Amino acid sequence: MIRWIVFIGFVLLIDFYAFQSVKTVTKNKVVIAIYWLVSLVVLGNVIYQLNTFNNSKGMSQSIMFAFGLLILSITPKIIALIILFSEDVFRVFKGAFNYFSSANSKVFLTDRREFVSKIALGLAAIPFASIIYGMARGKYNYQVINHTLYFDDLPTAFDGFKITHISDIHSGSFDNPEKIQYAIDLINAQNSDLDFNSLIKRPTAVYFWSLKFYEHFKDSHYKVNELKIKYPEIDFIAVNIDEQNIKIFEKTLKNNRFSVINEFQFKNAEESKHILAIYPMTKVIIIDKDHIIVNSNANMFSNNFEEQLLGLISK
Repeated sequence: MIRWIVFIGFVLLIDFYAFQSVKTVTKNKVVIAIYWLVSLVVLGNVIYQLNTFNNSKGMSQSIMFAFGLLILSITPKIIALIILFSEDVFRVFKGAFNYFSSANSKVFLTDRREFVSKIALGLAAIPFASIIYGMARGKYNYQVINHTLYFDDLPTAFDGFKITHISDIHSGSFDNPEKIQYAIDLINAQNSDLDFNSLIKRPTAVYFWSLKFYEHFKDSHYKVNELKIKYPEIDFIAVNIDEQNIKIFEKTLKNNRFSVINEFQFKNAEESKHILAIYPMTKVIIIDKDHIIVNSNANMFSNNFEEQLLGLISK
């Protein structure tokens, strides 16, 4: 209860202090009423959302929006408060000086200067506009910034290695599936390198495909879709072994309505095919949760393949 009192008192104090700039600039009762109505509605909405918040469901769209409106309301007022407080400090010192230096002085604090209040409101409008842009458009204004990092002791295996770092994701405010898909496509378009070991989180089956063996490509993906349902404890990772552009690789998957999740492509296809001896194309590598290869030459179309998967789960 005390925390609620402190929170509400803090917000109302900011509202009241910022209101002084509005009151100085205009005496219009409609403007004053709108100011307090909006402020109280925003505060009331936050209180309501927090009181009805369900931890088991996580942060909902409505509570994220309520906090966004609170930030939109409070931030400009804090800017105005700083300006007004600075003026008040000056008014107090000036009033004290006049009061004790002049016997005729009857007013301790002079009235607020209108131009200072206008400056406060003008400066407050800057973060107000920025926050509105961020809430409405900025959240989908994705940017790709490329940096080349240099390390004297970098192992030669990482020379030219490309990493995509994704930051500032406020996922609770995302409400446009098309924009989210665009972000995913933008990330995939970076064609970042990935260490194979980092993919292994639990029992895994790695299979391969090529557009040169188109029927196998479709059959293996249909088969894996069935296996994913039967064996949810196992990750199925597909690796394309072609030297083609990644856009062709992704387009092929989408045209056949296959998911791009856990789909990868070799950076150096020819070298990788030679090292892993990826022939025949039906080859599947079965790996346990400790990154140990259980079978380096399994076949997902063989009669005993599912028995091997069951053994992998129980291991």
